[in-house]
Amino acid sequence: MFPGTCLIVFLSAALMCSQHVPTLLSEPVPNEAGFAGAVRVVDFTFDDGVVYATVNIEYRDVYGKPQMGQGRIFVQLEDLQSGHPVPVFCRVHYEMDLEAAQKWCRRGWAVVTPHYRGPDSEQDGYALELCMGNSYNLSRALIQWVRRLPFADRNHMHLDGESAGAYVALAMSADCFPVASVTASMPVLNWPYSLSYLEKNKALARAPVKDMRESPLPVMGAVSMLTDWSYSIFGNDLRSAKWYFLSPIAYLDRITSPVLLLCATGDMLVPIEQVSRKYVPTLDSAQFPAGFTRNLDVLTSVPNARLTLEEALPNGSIAFHSEPRQEINHEITLAQFMKTEAVPPAPPEKDLWWSRERQWSVVVLDEGPPAPYSAHTRYKWSLSPDSFVTHFRHKEPGAGILTEAKLRHLLGRYMDIPDEAVTLADGTPVSRTNFEVLEKLDVITGLLDYAGLGSPYQARLCRLYAISERKPFGDSLEMQNLKQERRSLLEHLGMFAKL
Repeated sequence: MFPGTCLIVFLSAALMCSQHVPTLLSEPVPNEAGFAGAVRVVDFTFDDGVVYATVNIEYRDVYGKPQMGQGRIFVQLEDLQSGHPVPVFCRVHYEMDLEAAQKWCRRGWAVVTPHYRGPDSEQDGYALELCMGNSYNLSRALIQWVRRLPFADRNHMHLDGESAGAYVALAMSADCFPVASVTASMPVLNWPYSLSYLEKNKALARAPVKDMRESPLPVMGAVSMLTDWSYSIFGNDLRSAKWYFLSPIAYLDRITSPVLLLCATGDMLVPIEQVSRKYVPTLDSAQFPAGFTRNLDVLTSVPNARLTLEEALPNGSIAFHSEPRQEINHEITLAQFMKTEAVPPAPPEKDLWWSRERQWSVVVLDEGPPAPYSAHTRYKWSLSPDSFVTHFRHKEPGAGILTEAKLRHLLGRYMDIPDEAVTLADGTPVSRTNFEVLEKLDVITGLLDYAGLGSPYQARLCRLYAISERKPFGDSLEMQNLKQERRSLLEHLGMFAKL
């Protein structure tokens, strides 16, 4: 890593193009200062035409207190120098590794990811937080920060995540605006079901698992601590409706962008039972401990949550595709999962199917039933969302990404209205908004970005505002008033971004 103070010397020598260096430092990845939530650049690297920056991100945690996290951004220098806005590929919750970040960066994206300290370091960076706890809040702050960068194409932001990160990707899609597209691999959609599934089978897995080889449900047992982690923040009453309101199935009307969702019949960690009833496999009961269950209706103690994604979505909004096993495809053994046995080569990469007619595209990996030692998949797959991600990198978002429910939520963010349905263990509402000025700036910027896509967008925004019970900008919405409010917020922050 090259310290920011040394970057000018490094780039001048490497590029023989020092006239571009001040622009690189002062515009694309600026140091913010003088306000709560200011993001500071702490490390720079330039390698083979790509700029990497690590930043400290101050945000408000679930208790409303200041907290610190880190993020990273990867962007090609030629994209920065082009003068054109750069689409943003944002990985949330789990960190995207360098190889994957370079892949999307080379395809014209600015890649943003959270960054955590390494497993052998107690000093460098910050720890991974609970996905519906502080990681949720950090992800919001990360997205809001990248939308403040002058090179970012705010109308072409793609959100991506896997497992708990896929849950956060869907949550951020519901929370942020505008979002162009989402890829969610094996997401948690239903917390009352998912936590009850882990809790019910915890004893059978002999959790907490010290040696996975001694557990009848090794991988599942190894992640069962998610229940205790969740209880420490939200309380341990799984009958509480709060778990439903923390779940994507409760706010699907605010997830308005196209979504490509990947799930597997052999998933032991996030069972396919939460996605659709028609793909649920028949278990080989002889392989599992007596009493093991995955039944959605039996396990879910919150009545409103006893429904699948397919049942929760409006008719005609979802399309399914069953993906057969790839020709070269091997079962992932426990030894391979634990990396004590060599893993056979992966099959050739295949592009994922997706629907151009429906908002939700769901690819079901047909693996048959899971094995007790399975993780998210029973077999090794090699699949990529390339065509889906590329399509929405260029396509303008449709006017329908703003709905009555979405606008109500955005205005609630602007007004700092707490979500009374989700409470912490002490009974107080969970804090989700960022520092006040940054929250207001992000909401107004998003609405103006949407209205700027054309007259049908502006007309829809004004119509939806007129029927909303939340009216922080007066009885009617005037674009000039929004623009003036944004200027005032930027001036308050000492920022002079292009309006």
